[in-house]
Amino acid sequence: MVACVDAQRDTYGVESICQHLPIAPATYWRHKAQLADPTRRSVRAQRDAVLKREITRVWDEHEQVYGAEKVWRQLRREQIPGARCTVLADRTRHPGAAALVIALSVCLDVLRRRGRR
Repeated sequence: MVACVDAQRDTYGVESICQHLPIAPATYWRHKAQLADPTRRSVRAQRDAVLKREITRVWDEHEQVYGAEKVWRQLRREQIPGARCTVLADRTRHPGAAALVIALSVCLDVLRRRGRR
Protein backbone atom coordinates (compact mmCIF):
# COMPACT_ATOMS: atom_id res chain seq x y z
CA MET A 1 0.00 0.00 0.00
CA VAL A 2 2.72 2.45 0.99
CA ALA A 3 4.62 1.80 -2.25
CA CYS A 4 1.45 2.51 -4.23
CA VAL A 5 0.91 5.80 -2.41
CA ASP A 6 4.59 6.72 -2.85
CA ALA A 7 4.39 6.14 -6.59
CA GLN A 8 1.42 8.48 -7.05
CA ARG A 9 1.64 10.97 -4.20
CA ASP A 10 3.32 13.76 -6.21
CA THR A 11 0.52 13.63 -8.76
CA TYR A 12 -2.55 13.13 -6.59
CA GLY A 13 -1.53 13.75 -2.98
CA VAL A 14 -1.60 11.32 -0.09
CA GLU A 15 -5.07 12.19 1.21
CA SER A 16 -6.86 11.77 -2.12
CA ILE A 17 -5.13 8.43 -2.79
CA CYS A 18 -5.98 7.14 0.69
CA GLN A 19 -9.67 7.87 0.08
CA HIS A 20 -9.64 5.10 -2.53
CA LEU A 21 -7.45 2.65 -0.62
CA PRO A 22 -8.04 0.86 2.70
CA ILE A 23 -5.35 2.92 4.44
CA ALA A 24 -5.69 6.10 6.48
CA PRO A 25 -3.35 9.00 5.73
CA ALA A 26 -2.17 8.96 9.35
CA THR A 27 -1.18 5.30 8.96
CA TYR A 28 0.82 6.12 5.85
CA TRP A 29 2.65 9.00 7.54
CA ARG A 30 3.31 6.92 10.68
CA HIS A 31 4.83 4.16 8.53
CA LYS A 32 7.05 6.66 6.72
CA ALA A 33 8.19 8.17 10.05
CA GLN A 34 9.03 4.72 11.41
CA LEU A 35 11.06 3.92 8.29
CA ALA A 36 13.00 7.15 8.72
CA ASP A 37 13.52 6.67 12.48
CA PRO A 38 13.34 3.03 13.67
CA THR A 39 13.27 4.13 17.32
CA ARG A 40 9.67 5.26 16.74
CA ARG A 41 8.63 1.63 16.24
CA SER A 42 7.21 -0.34 19.14
CA VAL A 43 9.61 -2.13 21.47
CA ARG A 44 8.31 -5.45 20.20
CA ALA A 45 8.87 -4.48 16.55
CA GLN A 46 12.41 -3.38 17.40
CA ARG A 47 13.07 -6.65 19.22
CA ASP A 48 11.63 -8.68 16.33
CA ALA A 49 13.98 -6.90 13.91
CA VAL A 50 16.96 -7.84 16.11
CA LEU A 51 15.77 -11.45 16.36
CA LYS A 52 15.28 -11.65 12.60
CA ARG A 53 18.86 -10.51 12.01
CA GLU A 54 20.18 -13.01 14.56
CA ILE A 55 18.13 -15.88 13.13
CA THR A 56 19.30 -15.08 9.62
CA ARG A 57 22.90 -14.89 10.84
CA VAL A 58 22.69 -18.29 12.55
CA TRP A 59 20.98 -19.83 9.53
CA ASP A 60 23.63 -18.43 7.15
CA GLU A 61 26.54 -19.43 9.40
CA HIS A 62 25.33 -23.02 9.34
CA GLU A 63 25.12 -23.20 5.55
CA GLN A 64 21.36 -22.61 5.52
CA VAL A 65 20.57 -26.16 6.57
CA TYR A 66 19.44 -25.58 10.17
CA GLY A 67 15.72 -25.94 10.75
CA ALA A 68 13.59 -24.11 13.30
CA GLU A 69 14.60 -26.30 16.25
CA LYS A 70 18.35 -26.06 15.61
CA VAL A 71 18.23 -22.31 15.00
CA TRP A 72 16.34 -21.86 18.28
CA ARG A 73 18.82 -24.06 20.17
CA GLN A 74 21.79 -22.18 18.72
CA LEU A 75 20.26 -18.86 19.77
CA ARG A 76 19.84 -20.23 23.30
CA ARG A 77 23.49 -21.36 23.35
CA GLU A 78 24.47 -17.81 22.40
CA GLN A 79 22.29 -16.39 25.21
CA ILE A 80 19.90 -14.71 22.75
CA PRO A 81 16.40 -15.02 24.22
CA GLY A 82 13.64 -16.01 21.85
CA ALA A 83 10.49 -18.09 22.22
CA ARG A 84 10.21 -21.39 20.40
CA CYS A 85 6.43 -21.35 20.64
CA THR A 86 6.13 -18.22 18.50
CA VAL A 87 7.97 -18.87 15.30
CA LEU A 88 7.06 -17.89 11.78
CA ALA A 89 8.44 -19.03 8.46
CA ASP A 90 10.46 -16.30 6.82
CA ARG A 91 9.25 -16.88 3.29
CA THR A 92 10.41 -13.53 1.94
CA ARG A 93 14.16 -13.91 2.45
CA HIS A 94 14.29 -17.72 2.24
CA PRO A 95 11.48 -18.76 -0.14
CA GLY A 96 11.94 -22.51 0.06
CA ALA A 97 12.71 -22.76 3.74
CA ALA A 98 9.35 -23.31 5.42
CA ALA A 99 11.06 -24.49 8.60
CA LEU A 100 13.25 -21.39 8.94
CA VAL A 101 12.05 -19.26 11.80
CA ILE A 102 11.66 -15.72 12.88
CA ALA A 103 11.25 -15.86 16.61
CA LEU A 104 8.73 -13.34 17.82
CA SER A 105 8.59 -12.09 21.33
CA VAL A 106 4.98 -12.96 22.23
CA CYS A 107 5.83 -15.88 24.51
CA LEU A 108 8.80 -14.01 25.91
CA ASP A 109 6.48 -11.15 26.86
CA VAL A 110 4.05 -13.59 28.49
CA LEU A 111 6.87 -15.23 30.44
CA ARG A 112 8.13 -11.83 31.62
CA ARG A 113 4.65 -10.92 32.82
CA ARG A 114 4.48 -14.18 34.73
CA GLY A 115 7.90 -13.52 36.25
CA ARG A 116 9.66 -16.48 34.68
CA ARG A 117 12.34 -14.51 32.81
